Amino acid sequence: MLIMFYTNEMEIGILSDSHVQKPKKYTEKKKKDLRKSNSADLDPNSSKEMAEYKSLLKRLAFVFQDVDHIIHTGDVCCKDFILDLENINSKTTPVSVVKGNMDEMWGINIWPRTLTLIFEGIKIGVAHRLEDFALFDPKDIRVFVYGHTHIPSIKEDPNGVLLINPGSVSRPKAPAKKKYAWQKPEPKPTVAILTIEDGLISSFIKRI
Repeated sequence: MLIMFYTNEMEIGILSDSHVQKPKKYTEKKKKDLRKSNSADLDPNSSKEMAEYKSLLKRLAFVFQDVDHIIHTGDVCCKDFILDLENINSKTTPVSVVKGNMDEMWGINIWPRTLTLIFEGIKIGVAHRLEDFALFDPKDIRVFVYGHTHIPSIKEDPNGVLLINPGSVSRPKAPAKKKYAWQKPEPKPTVAILTIEDGLISSFIKRI
């Protein structure tokens, strides 16, 4: 799937592996009825889970407050989360999504496996796994974004394609300890920011 966007400058927020489920909201009457029936649908932790869900959206709203577009590289696990992402700030922010292996497990197949996005003439390949980079022509794209590992990373492949993994916003994993590092890395929830201006590309990892 190919999607094109044209503007003078683009700031793109990238996230992956949110693995969230939006907790159910019940009226007091519904809660009372569920308690009477001892229904398993009444989760005693739903208030805590809703607070965590809203906290994640609030942190993403802050870190993505200036972005023009959002890319989610899969393992969303909740269709409502994408709708909430689109409206985390005062303006509606378009969100492009690919499906991950966990989305398929949840029966969510509304998103494609891969995407090609064009911003200011710069082609960006999007997939959940790094292995899917092989589905793209490295001479045709400038950037490839992916997830799955839960470990943030920005590097360049031998063809000059920028490879960006934003890490995970909810279940982060720490990078491997470097040979001469004295401190062991700690897992931190992260996203990536990609800026395209006049054909120049820059990107960085940001903790949320």
